[in-house]
Formats: sequence, structure tokens, C-alpha cells
Amino acid sequence: MLTFLIFRAYSTIGPRLKAWERALIEIPPLTFDILIGLMLGDGHIQRRTTTGNSRLMYAQSGKPNKIEYFNLVFSYFSIFCTVNYTPEIRTNLNGRNGETYLVISFATMQLVCFNFIHSLFYQDKTKIVPYDIFDLLKPIGLAFLIMDDGSRQNDGLHLSVYSFDTESVDRLLKTLRDKFNLKCSIHKHDRGPRIYIWAESMPHLRSLVGEFIIPSMSYKIGAN
Repeated sequence: MLTFLIFRAYSTIGPRLKAWERALIEIPPLTFDILIGLMLGDGHIQRRTTTGNSRLMYAQSGKPNKIEYFNLVFSYFSIFCTVNYTPEIRTNLNGRNGETYLVISFATMQLVCFNFIHSLFYQDKTKIVPYDIFDLLKPIGLAFLIMDDGSRQNDGLHLSVYSFDTESVDRLLKTLRDKFNLKCSIHKHDRGPRIYIWAESMPHLRSLVGEFIIPSMSYKIGAN
């Protein structure tokens, strides 16, 4: 309740938060579960110094459904941003096909609560899959990972985990198998490893995450 009152005062009145007020702000449980999925996907935590606080940085680009999805993510994390914060929108040129596309992004305030997320997901400045991902990852987090980095592959699903090393990918694979009872394997790609969830596990996957997937992203799990 105290965290909520600080948020409301900040967003409606607009004072600069004092250090003790920033220290009181916590990540609500549902938002925390979503953040775990985002960090396995396109989320990043920036911590410039070991004594400074951390902030979440997040971006999406490309098709209109990505912008709709971005707005969903931002609805959970806008409360951690400065007063009247507006996401940044820019256009980038695709050098391969000459097309332009939108990139939309946001960055939160630097807060104590994000230091813990940084400690989970970064080792020597390298992003990893946390060692306790089995306990951390919930169905809603898996849903946001799929909306971030999932893509249909025939009747199955690829999770593009290119940025992680082999040990990290193995930890995530084991969690998907042992915690969520999904049949999956690692596929090699020019950009790195991908996790493939087999077609025979897709009905079970839909039962796990379907309620959290927005309609424009439901094609990824074969729900439309």
C-alpha cells in the first residue's frame, strides 16, 4: 500500500522522489513475473555503476502488432517512469530490403528494486538465464517471452534465445521440460541457438499461456 501511495503521489503531483522514497518502491508480484519473461526476451537492465541504481530498458520494432504488444508492456511499467513520460518513437532503415520500420522504447527511473533483477540476469556484464529460473519463471512470464521472441515454425514454436550462452539456454530448456512438461529441443541457427517446442506440446502450451497472449499475438501459439 505504501508503494502504491508513493506511485500515486509521484504520478499526480510530480515531485522529484527522494532516495528513501525510491528505496521503498517495490515491483508488484504480477509485474515481477512478467518482468522475468521480458528479461528472457527483449528486456535489459542498465546499471552504470556498482553503487548506482538500475533501470529497465525495453524496445519493440516492426509490425503494428508489435506496437500493440509494446503498449501492453508499457501499461505495467509506466508507473516506474518519470512524470508524464512518453515512450520514444523513431524510424530505422532496414539495410537488407530498404524498408523503414518503427522502433518504440521506454526506460524507467533508476530504482533500487531493479538492482535485484540486475543481479539475477547479469554476470560480469553479460546477460544470462538465472540459475534459479526453474523457480522464477511462471506461465505469465513464459507468455511474455513468447510474445517477445517466439515465432511459429511449422506446427511448433521457436524461442529465439540467440543472446544467451549454451549453459543459459540449457537451464531454460530444462525448465521448459521439467517444470512445464513441454517437449522441446535446441535448434542451431546462424545467429545462435533456438529452443524449439514440438508440435505435440503445442496444445499443452496453449493451456498454460493462452489466457495471457493478446489476440494479435495468438498466431504464435496456433490459437487462431
